Amino acid sequence: MRYLRHRYQHIVVDEAQDLSPAHWKMLRAMVASGEGDLFIASDTHQRIYDRQVTLSTVGIHIRGRASKLTLSYRTTQEILDQAAKVVSGASYDDLDDGTDTLDGYHSLLHGPSLSTSLAPTGPTRSPSSPRPSSSGGRTSPGPPRTAPYATRAAPWPSALPTTRWPAASPPTWR
Repeated sequence: MRYLRHRYQHIVVDEAQDLSPAHWKMLRAMVASGEGDLFIASDTHQRIYDRQVTLSTVGIHIRGRASKLTLSYRTTQEILDQAAKVVSGASYDDLDDGTDTLDGYHSLLHGPSLSTSLAPTGPTRSPSSPRPSSSGGRTSPGPPRTAPYATRAAPWPSALPTTRWPAASPPTWR
């Protein structure tokens, strides 16, 4: 008797762009089709696997029920513009047998221009330059260690390369 009904009333799916057809079929079997059955968060521009799925083919109907979120609270407009350039020209599906674009994406957060502000201005170390060693101050070639638990000859803060942002350009809301 226990398995005669669906196991859940509602399911939340995050990072849905990377699910396979088998995953979607399993989710559909776990919850009855209806109002508020599945809440799906997906961005096919962030897909890491080549698994294009049209949800209607696995019993999940989103046409007319989907909303596209275009306002970014996570990054500045300048970074968003650069990211859009990286993916421009490629075709992305919308999980409903259509295509998706980045049209209308924007951010209220603004920061420094990326052409100059992301370059470190403090002391840096090239990957081939010697790094402090934990063996009596001798140096060894190789990239600088970045893990906080790495052994260092110098005190923690001064042993790391620093990046300085221009003083007058922290990100601001507009």
